[in-house]
Amino acid sequence: MTELAACQYGVFALFGTIWFTWFALMLWKSMCLLRSRGLDNGVSDVAVAGAAKGKVHHGPLELSLASVSTFVTECAQFCMILFFAWMCENYPPFTPGERVWDRDVFYCLIVVFFIGCLATIREGKQTEILNRDQSEEWKGWMQYIFLMYHYYAASETYNAI
Repeated sequence: MTELAACQYGVFALFGTIWFTWFALMLWKSMCLLRSRGLDNGVSDVAVAGAAKGKVHHGPLELSLASVSTFVTECAQFCMILFFAWMCENYPPFTPGERVWDRDVFYCLIVVFFIGCLATIREGKQTEILNRDQSEEWKGWMQYIFLMYHYYAASETYNAI
């Protein structure tokens, strides 16, 4: 396991604080809801969670419980997404595989791709050379070829691409 840098500790502290604040606000909001309805009226946790999930988009941030709670909830969701991306980047769930160059498979997939391209030809609305539709189509073809080149480590086809 690698040692974390000081900036990573700072990011963890910031995101951890935001997530903890969100959790505390949701807990406090649930407790207020339970107190307002009474503890013995049969309010289930599912009903409290359903009330907390109702998204209301507000205008500018106000100093009300609903506005701050919505803001902190959105920040907590963003923090969890960033944490998930960081975990996948630094601790991948699967070990990276070795790239194997197989010329036959590479060219077979390229031919299948071009046959698919030829089968879906349609007439464009614009008639000038290299119009927007045509350039977007070529861009897609080049992206596919470039991805295949990197996936198969096809270094001998570099000049052709």
